[in-house]
Amino acid sequence: SDIQAKDIANKLQELKPSDADAVKEVIQAVYDFWFNEGFAKNIPVEACAEILDLYKEWMANH
Repeated sequence: SDIQAKDIANKLQELKPSDADAVKEVIQAVYDFWFNEGFAKNIPVEACAEILDLYKEWMANH
C-alpha cells in the first residue's frame, strides 16, 4: 500500500543501501513492522535489485 511504499522510500533515503540485500532488509523490516514477522521473507533479490536501481536513478535526479 501507499503507507508501506512511503515508509520503504523514506528508509532507503535514510539508510542509503548499497546492494540488493540491503534493500531486502529494509523491505522486510518495514513489512515486519506493519504486518507480522516474515511477511516479506520470500521477496526475490531480483525485485530488490530493481528497487535499488530505481532508487539510484531517483537519487541521481534529485
